[in-house]
Amino acid sequence: ISLAYSDVQDVKKYAKLSAELTHANSLGYNGAILQALAVHYALRGESNRDKFLDHLIDQMEDVEADDKSVADAQMLGYEDRPFSKRLKKIRQFLEQGSVSRSDVLLELGNGIAALHSVPTAIYSFLRCMESHPDIPDSYNCLQRTIMYCILLGGDTDTIATMAGAIAGAFYGEEQVPQIWRERCEAYEETEKLADGLYELYHQPA
Repeated sequence: ISLAYSDVQDVKKYAKLSAELTHANSLGYNGAILQALAVHYALRGESNRDKFLDHLIDQMEDVEADDKSVADAQMLGYEDRPFSKRLKKIRQFLEQGSVSRSDVLLELGNGIAALHSVPTAIYSFLRCMESHPDIPDSYNCLQRTIMYCILLGGDTDTIATMAGAIAGAFYGEEQVPQIWRERCEAYEETEKLADGLYELYHQPA
């Protein structure tokens, strides 16, 4: 979505439409919107973590203000604007610097549900802009992001995939080790599709 549409309103619109095919509850499709927005701002090269979060919070507070989002959150026992709340918690974690794995899991989660995975993926990306004591210094930022997601446990493939998409959009394919590419199924075809989307993204309006 974020490669196909450069306008943020289009990103939100089409992320929601695509997710509604499989997610009737707003927490599902709002998670898809948040993931698409994170990739959108990563593609634009926003390297300031506070500004990156400011953009996401501003957009998600608007997304989560509609009646269905409020009703769905209440029905499932969550507070209003649950994604926005977790984005603000991410800011607190980044300001703290050192945050335990248990605190990350308690506040953000590591499950398959969007609310317990998308914010965790975003935190992983932002946290791994800096070194981590449990990850080798030889790893670049993208590798570090993926490894951090694995260290969190839980639904690692979902969270690492989303965090990897954000990190990949930000750092570019240069940080993807060749051996990682070769281990991915149909990676050559995927690269062709990505190149096509990139060209579409940069077409004049």
